[in-house]
Amino acid sequence: MNDWDQQAEFIATVIDICGPALWTVELGAGRQVVASVTGPVGDLAPGDVVRIKFRIGNKTPRIVGYSEVDRLGRPTRHAQ
Repeated sequence: MNDWDQQAEFIATVIDICGPALWTVELGAGRQVVASVTGPVGDLAPGDVVRIKFRIGNKTPRIVGYSEVDRLGRPTRHAQ
């Protein structure tokens, strides 16, 4: 059973690259996690605002795309 599509998304700010396909992102209030990235979100840069999903078990959260708004609801540079 795949519940991936039913998981909540979170808004995070990219801090820095920390390994192959791994980025440190900030969730807010200084909390940082390492998240993996695959597919069309390969050209990240520090300061980008992204959507992430947490995965079950000991897997890293996954960056699933750019966000059109930041955590305060302001448009980002990826908003159209």
